[in-house]
Amino acid sequence: MIIRKNYLYAAFAVAAFMLSSCKDNDEPEIPGSSLEAKSYTTETLAFTIDGRTAENQIVAFTPAENGKGTITIQSTPLDISEIIGGVMTAADNSGALTIPTAGIIPGSPKVEIPVVLTGSDNECSFTGSSESTYCTFSYSGKISAEKLSFDLTDVKLKNTSLAGTWYVPTLNNNAFDQLRVKWQAEKQVELMPGYGMPVETILGMTFVMPILPGEESGKKVSLLQMYTMLLNNVTFGEDGSVTALYTDLDAETPGQVEAPKGLAQYVVADDNTIRLFLDPYAIIKATMTQARSRAIDTTAMIEGLLTQLIPMLSNGIPLHYGAALLDPEGNVNEDANVKSFYLGTETLLPILETVKPLFADEEFVNSIIEIAGSNPDMGAMAPMLGGILKSMPEIIDTTSKIEIGVNLSKVKPSAE
Repeated sequence: MIIRKNYLYAAFAVAAFMLSSCKDNDEPEIPGSSLEAKSYTTETLAFTIDGRTAENQIVAFTPAENGKGTITIQSTPLDISEIIGGVMTAADNSGALTIPTAGIIPGSPKVEIPVVLTGSDNECSFTGSSESTYCTFSYSGKISAEKLSFDLTDVKLKNTSLAGTWYVPTLNNNAFDQLRVKWQAEKQVELMPGYGMPVETILGMTFVMPILPGEESGKKVSLLQMYTMLLNNVTFGEDGSVTALYTDLDAETPGQVEAPKGLAQYVVADDNTIRLFLDPYAIIKATMTQARSRAIDTTAMIEGLLTQLIPMLSNGIPLHYGAALLDPEGNVNEDANVKSFYLGTETLLPILETVKPLFADEEFVNSIIEIAGSNPDMGAMAPMLGGILKSMPEIIDTTSKIEIGVNLSKVKPSAE
């Protein structure tokens, strides 16, 4: 009897095991259940946006229950240690310096996308649509422990009110047709003892003065003429891209060139402001071109500029837009097709405050005067340049409003 009972117990155990095994095999496999949290970069990531390769991106996957997860997208931070190493001392540059950059989706340095996985426990796909603060978009991809492919498509701004091509107006004798120049300060530019002039008037004169070599031998052109020769139009895309049609004067055969997508993005922040996102490498290189001066230590200045510029790399440059001005008095251009796109006081004044020590540096001022004096096209302006430069610190200190930008028109200029 005892032996029979043992056989019976063994039979029950085998049956229970078999039933349990059958039950386990019948349960559906949970997609992605073996995937772990991981960041995918250059070697393990294939990332495209509207068919073109997206570089310098980090895409992270975080698993969740029941075959779900989160995809997080952000751009690789920019390491500027090597760039600033040649300008700042070793003590100033003791460690790596990385700064955040703008994200691949306009207006969002970092985006988290909830996804639903389909497939096996270790290899899945996903697809869907989502939105960020400023955009809507679609996505699809495949993920395994070794590799992630991610395709971003149909990116579109929620606010497309500025979308379209904006043209540089036809050049004439009035700088205010092309530019927005507004600089209100209690201190005027001291051209000579006892005689001053508003700084915005001086700027207007500078823009129309023929000081640059033109295409024809021996002929000089103004900054304003050069600007209208170089830039033809700017296109704000519905996808948040910013492209431009410009003339490449350095080419063997000068001609019009279209800047590729990806160099700049924008979002409409409100009825008066867009946020412009630029390639951070171009900004940093432009900031770091000035070497140390013997008369003034530029380290503090560079650090100050970086303090102003670094947040703009991820948050965007606040660029205002609105009705263009007709003259220095501030009379408004009523043409609704023409708008000014300009940097405002909140952006420009802190930068001016940072570079203000340059205008108190005698070596810097004298070098500018020497360069101007050697240019016969500066004419009567050269002798007054010293007073202009030396007036700048007080002008900056008493500045209440400054707006510098360009005017663009939705109407294409007629061919001459």
